Amino acid sequence: MASTQFINQAFGPYVLRELIGGGGTAEVWRAEHHVDHRAMAVKILRAERMRERFHMRAFAKEQEVLGELSHPGIPRLRHQGDILGRPAFALDFIPGPTLAEASKHKELLRERALLELCDIVGFMHENEIIHNDLKLDNAFWNTTTKGVTLIDFGNIRRLGAVREITAMIFREPPRVFNTATYVAPELLAGGKPTKPSDIYALGVCAFILLTGQPPFHDKSQSAKLRAHASSKPPSISERLPSFPPLQARVIDACLAKQAEERPAIADPIAAVRALGKR
Repeated sequence: MASTQFINQAFGPYVLRELIGGGGTAEVWRAEHHVDHRAMAVKILRAERMRERFHMRAFAKEQEVLGELSHPGIPRLRHQGDILGRPAFALDFIPGPTLAEASKHKELLRERALLELCDIVGFMHENEIIHNDLKLDNAFWNTTTKGVTLIDFGNIRRLGAVREITAMIFREPPRVFNTATYVAPELLAGGKPTKPSDIYALGVCAFILLTGQPPFHDKSQSAKLRAHASSKPPSISERLPSFPPLQARVIDACLAKQAEERPAIADPIAAVRALGKR
């Protein structure tokens, strides 16, 4: 049942209006500024998660990183605090469909969308941040800016955070957050998130955006996971015979089973950028 206790609740200069989404960790509400009525998204930690240190730390880390990153394709953190005793924060509301929804329509500029998604991920990796849940459902086609905005930073990992990684390995049970369609093989084997695991998910995003289907489209989640773990993905050129060979090789390499065989983030950006010159 959807929460009603937050309707018309004030959060700093914002007033919550309606529940628009959420998952197992948090709810997301649409709010508006009490003066100019500018829309915001407010993320509120679920009450049952406040008893779990892992989720409390992750929620705080998400706010910390959002406060540090400044990029046109990343929502800005606007306000932090508590609502009725629950940790919460406000960030830019993104109008428009997700790329998963938009990719079903011919008018989406798929190559441009892919380029912009690569640019956002590249920016994060340059700042030693791993998104760790890249998927087309977490990227919006912003109808105001006419560009891509990446959301949902609840599973981020900061590279070099030895204390945090040690705590995850030795004090927390293994957790695989990623959606079955996008999960890298090494994560299924118990490996920790890395830039290459983000690259793998980015390769799946590219595959879906450009062909309309994921590399593995088995109906069941277990079958998808087995395919990611052990099956060779099809080359994107098998689905798109006219696709430029250089760019096809780069996207195929993103889906390599071995993390060390995947390209650095700058390489797919450079290769995909050439799509606009055809």
